[in-house]
Amino acid sequence: MSADLILVVGCTGAGKSTDARALADQLGGLRFSIDEWMVALFWADSPQPIEFAWTMERVNRCEAQIFTMAKQAARRGVSAVLDLG
Repeated sequence: MSADLILVVGCTGAGKSTDARALADQLGGLRFSIDEWMVALFWADSPQPIEFAWTMERVNRCEAQIFTMAKQAARRGVSAVLDLG
């Protein structure tokens, strides 16, 4: 059983999330979106104005967890699309 791990990258507003959704649907796989994780986990607690160091620390934590989950999925034959920007 094989699985694909696909990293979607590009400029802001280029359509990465739209493409990632379509790819995950096409593959029957999981989609991991850094924007969705950041909003769900940290937006309510974020400093205003946004601080770069604060944000990057949390982005790095989210990406580490996303990679862990994507590797678990791949070991089980489930494809993953990483929309990490």
